[in-house]
Amino acid sequence: QSQPQSQPQSQPQPQSAAASAIWSAQQQHAHQQTQQGVVSQTVLEYLLHHGYAESAAVFARGLERGAAVKREVEGARERRAVCGLVAAGEVREAVAATERLLPRVLAEDQRTRFALSCQQFVEMVRAREPTAAVVGFAQAELAPFRGRGAEFDAQLAEVLSLLAYREPAASPVAHLLDPARREPVAAALNQAILAAQGCERASALERILAQIVVAQQHYSSIATGAATLISMRDLM
Repeated sequence: QSQPQSQPQSQPQPQSAAASAIWSAQQQHAHQQTQQGVVSQTVLEYLLHHGYAESAAVFARGLERGAAVKREVEGARERRAVCGLVAAGEVREAVAATERLLPRVLAEDQRTRFALSCQQFVEMVRAREPTAAVVGFAQAELAPFRGRGAEFDAQLAEVLSLLAYREPAASPVAHLLDPARREPVAAALNQAILAAQGCERASALERILAQIVVAQQHYSSIATGAATLISMRDLM
């Protein structure tokens, strides 16, 4: 004798108006809790990704996750210390610290190595180190990148042009000496270390924003309404 087929179980439905209101409130609360958890994790990951170790530790404790992310906080602190050397203009020290932390990272990430070498050259010019030392560094560290592509060659030509001026700070390429140019190099080093450790180069929040920008640009190209009035780049 065949057995009756079992019917799929459905979500229990409330039996009264009061029960329906309670059930709806519970569902909404659960949804809000899930959303809040995702947002909190995204913020925590952003703080860790960019090396804000102390802020991440405090935020994690507020989420009762301090112990769970202890290792990540220590890693963020290490990266922040290394990249902070670049931001302070101490590129030699940053390279040495990176090679102690991850010996192969700069050998494998030549683009970041090039950015660091260019910035070190700029710092040597800024410090008015002996011309022979500056030229020797350029020959040893920058010349090998010549001919690797238009992007490398253009940046090499611009950076090396600092040597053509008696007073580089008053020259047409004085912008190269702006301390603000250290920040993108420090960020590139942070990304290189993360990639070498098997992490994404961009945080989840930055990837989400990048996707929103692409979507906004797409809809702006095909729409004439509200989508054309807001630019995510302006908000960022």
